[in-house]
Amino acid sequence: SGGIPYYTLRLLDYYHLKKDADLAFFELLEKESLAFSILLERVKKFAKAGEITKFIMHAIAKGYDTLSKLANKSGIKEFYLKPILMKIQRTGYLIKVGRRYEIPDKAFKAWLAMQPIPSLPPMPSILQELQIGFEARVRELVRCLYNFKIFDENGELFGRPGEEIEFHKYTEIRNEFKGQDIDILAIRDNSIALVGECKRGSKIVDIDAYSQVMRNVHLLEENKYTVEQIWIVSYSGFTPRVLRKAMENPRLLLISKSGLNALVSKARKKCPNITYF
Repeated sequence: SGGIPYYTLRLLDYYHLKKDADLAFFELLEKESLAFSILLERVKKFAKAGEITKFIMHAIAKGYDTLSKLANKSGIKEFYLKPILMKIQRTGYLIKVGRRYEIPDKAFKAWLAMQPIPSLPPMPSILQELQIGFEARVRELVRCLYNFKIFDENGELFGRPGEEIEFHKYTEIRNEFKGQDIDILAIRDNSIALVGECKRGSKIVDIDAYSQVMRNVHLLEENKYTVEQIWIVSYSGFTPRVLRKAMENPRLLLISKSGLNALVSKARKKCPNITYF
């Protein structure tokens, strides 16, 4: 809530007792452990990212302070970790300097570094807490794509009846661009992109999803990207207005659950552990 932390004020008391700055600091870390524990719970609460918040804060304090180091330590892919880190950064207790993540409160960082790194919660619970499971799974599917074609005989897969759809291998998978959240952003050859919007709920997807994905398309195009494919992913179908947009826009794919699983069948050649939707 701002101001000087309680435990920082206590440091002076410990210095008067120990008459040594280092000893006073270590006394602070030991005696005020409850205060630091409560602070960590506050970070978790405000980040709204669940128990993995604690793992990340402890790991960063111990030197696993880049996205790649955290991914290697946790075994969690970078594109899952990135949105979690963004949530924690919004609390102010974590900042990013270049490629490194830092805990600006030095006493809090030192206390975290003294503790063992807690165990990770199960991956499904991480995704459920973050409510990014569906989008993250679709991004993982895109990561596993390579150059192949699928024939959409009656339009039930991709909303393009009688067309053979070509898919490509992408080298970069992201969920944001220029500070704008994007469900799916895949890039190849530095400037060719796939942009997508995911809707998993029971509501039939209407024109608002198309408007959103097109805003993201225009953002990419304004920054000199060529958007070759546009996805709207839905378990529950599409309104006639959206279906008409697919007929008007040859880049637009309306991907059903069956379409996702058709892509998984192909992608398992490259990623055998990827699961069906």
